[in-house]
Amino acid sequence: MPGAVVRGLLVVLAVAVMAGCTVHYVTRAERAYAEGRYLEVVEDLSSHEADVPQLPVAKRARFGLVLGLALLELGDRQGARQWLDDAEQLEALQPTLTPAQRQQLAAGRKALAGEGKGTTSD
Repeated sequence: MPGAVVRGLLVVLAVAVMAGCTVHYVTRAERAYAEGRYLEVVEDLSSHEADVPQLPVAKRARFGLVLGLALLELGDRQGARQWLDDAEQLEALQPTLTPAQRQQLAAGRKALAGEGKGTTSD
């Protein structure tokens, strides 16, 4: 009986750790973006693209936002458009971004439309 309880607790702990890892790489990318490490953002998030469909909507929107903004900063307008479109569509269906994140999204869209300097880190 005690062995079953311990195994159950280990399963719960493993699930909690895996859930934390999902949040971790998006949060780490947001921090890297804020510090101007755009290539690091692209490399890190690109290695997790296969995980995107399984992410909760809020994390998917943040993933698309930060990857799109980093690609824009690096001059990849096509890639930036794809990810910012994704973030914008998710936000329209289920608003989850903070006001500051929505502002970043709008600035990125404006830069893509040629109305900005092409950077969003001002």
